[in-house]
Amino acid sequence: MDIGKFLVFSGLLASGLVPVLARAQDSNYQDQTIDSSYQDRVRDSIKMVRLVDKKFDMLNHQDVEGASEFYSDSAQIRSIGYPDTLVGPEGFQIVYRRYFTTTPDLHFSLIRCIVAGKTLVVEYQTSGTVRHVEDPASSYMIDKHYTLDNCTIMDIRDGKIVSEMTYFDQVSFLRQVGYFTRNY
Repeated sequence: MDIGKFLVFSGLLASGLVPVLARAQDSNYQDQTIDSSYQDRVRDSIKMVRLVDKKFDMLNHQDVEGASEFYSDSAQIRSIGYPDTLVGPEGFQIVYRRYFTTTPDLHFSLIRCIVAGKTLVVEYQTSGTVRHVEDPASSYMIDKHYTLDNCTIMDIRDGKIVSEMTYFDQVSFLRQVGYFTRNY
């Protein structure tokens, strides 16, 4: 997936760099230099968006091991759907292998990235069809297609994700996979 101007612009806007860049492009502006700290922030913002873009591309190819390399060894991985905080690349692999076992055609569509300092807010959709369940009591989910809107907040340091929290509408998921209309 191409990074796209809206991703970079959103990140620059959130980090406060758009006015600086606009001022620097103004031919009437006397001082055409941009402080190196601003340039560093722009570079860091672009690197963070590229990291997420690569992660989603790997996930869309089910390269869980490759995507896990973006996480620090002590990364805290949380979601409203997880009972506990998972840690590091191993924790990431546990969750995503489970996702791909349950939903082999799981697809991620990146919508927007917003950069604020070392924090990245990622809005995306996931979609797929449940093919396998861990608990036979959940067999009502099999062959049900779902599409979810997700938001993940990541803290990134030295090119690695050190923490992330994912939010999604669990009621929407349960509705789409037949939880509320199942036969008991």
